[in-house]
Parts: sequence; structure tokens; C-alpha cells
Amino acid sequence: MNRLWRTKGNGSQSAFFQITVFSFSNYLSELFFFLRGLFLARILGPEIFGVWAQMKLALNSCRHSSLGANHAMEREVPYLKGQDRLATAEQIKAAAAGINLVLSTTAALLIALIVFLMRNQLSPGMLTAWFILVVIFPLRQMLWYARARLRAEKRFDRLSLIMLSLAVLTT
Repeated sequence: MNRLWRTKGNGSQSAFFQITVFSFSNYLSELFFFLRGLFLARILGPEIFGVWAQMKLALNSCRHSSLGANHAMEREVPYLKGQDRLATAEQIKAAAAGINLVLSTTAALLIALIVFLMRNQLSPGMLTAWFILVVIFPLRQMLWYARARLRAEKRFDRLSLIMLSLAVLTT
């Protein structure tokens, strides 16, 4: 059992330790997000909370705007590293980053166009909220890419830190 928690010769923690920390931070961050939702529901009121829910739905859908590039990277990079094909693994990471950036920017521009065309039907607050979302959308997608890359590189310690930091900072 003690072997599962030991540090490897290169200074990195064992896989069991990293997975344990990752699982704990994942559950803890979900708790923070749940508490944030309860807090916001209480202070925002039904109408503004509905707007927040729409924005959250749009942001959560951005994880799918990579069209599978992140999943392919998560699957292929460890396989290629195991075959000692590091240059190809780096090319896949770069391609996934480019795909994420191009597709999320395109999606953000489409949202901006739709909001612009519907500007007369939206209140000034809603208009502002949607345009803020347009700016956040590519940034959020790059966060999803970073999370996928860290999983592909089996860097669960850093991934845990990012997830927990994001949960705490946005709560």
C-alpha cells in the first residue's frame, strides 16, 4: 500500500496519488459550483437567474465545439508517447489547439452575429451579457483544451489545481 503513495525517482507522484488528488479536487470543485448556484439563485431572483442559466448553458456547450479534437488528443497522445513518437504527439497537440481556437472563435462570431441581428428584441442587459459571452467563449474553450491536454499528458496534479482554483475563484 505504501508503494502506491510513493514518489517516483523523477520527483513525480505515483499515478494512484495523482488520481486520488484529482478525484478529490473534482468532487470539491463540484461542491463549490453547487454552492455558487444556490447562492446566485437566492440573490439574483428568477429573471436574472434565468439569464445566468442561459449563459451557463451556452458556455457548457462550448466543450463540444472542438468536434472531438480534444478526445482524439486524449486518446492518441499517450499512445504515441508510449511508442516514443514524441514529435507526432506534439503535432497532434498543436493541431488540437488550432482546431479549438478556430472553431470556438467561429462559434463566438456566429453568436455575435445572431445577437447583433436580434439586438432590437433584447434588453440592454441581455445584449451586454451575450456580448460578454462572445468574449468568454473562446477563452473557455481553450480552458477545455488545456484540461484535455493535461489529461493526455497524465498531469492530474496540475489539472486538479486548475479545477479547484477555477471553482474557488468563480464561487
